[in-house]
Amino acid sequence: MKKTKNSSPAPPPKSLPVSSDLSENGIPASLQQLLEHIPEEERQEFVARQVFSGPLPSPEVLARYQDVLPGLAGKIVDMAEAEQKVRHQAVLVQQRQESAKIRWAGMVSFVIPLAVLGLAAYAIKDGYRDVAGLFGTLGVLGVIIGAAASLWHRHD
Repeated sequence: MKKTKNSSPAPPPKSLPVSSDLSENGIPASLQQLLEHIPEEERQEFVARQVFSGPLPSPEVLARYQDVLPGLAGKIVDMAEAEQKVRHQAVLVQQRQESAKIRWAGMVSFVIPLAVLGLAAYAIKDGYRDVAGLFGTLGVLGVIIGAAASLWHRHD
């Protein structure tokens, strides 16, 4: 039986072998096999892009590195692990510094209002009630603001 132009091509195979081998035109061999079952006039040119995100290259690329130079894939993985460790250390240092700043601010926001309240008590002792009232109000407001700021930082 002769094939005519309108006859349908043979169906593509149900499963193709998975291969990372590239054909002469740079297309993976499994995709090339699939394209051979599509008539020339129905083929369209397309661009495929594979995106792989992370500290390591994709497994296929990593395997190619290993093929080029045995042991290179292991070195690349070791470098990625070392880089991750450095990043984690940097984050820990930054968190500790921020925590120390918050503790320092909390102590200052507690000590200064207490000093102002002490001045208010001293002003009362010497008979300056108006000055004592002003210092007392500022001291109480300082304690309230310091406590509110401390609670606000804990929720961030």
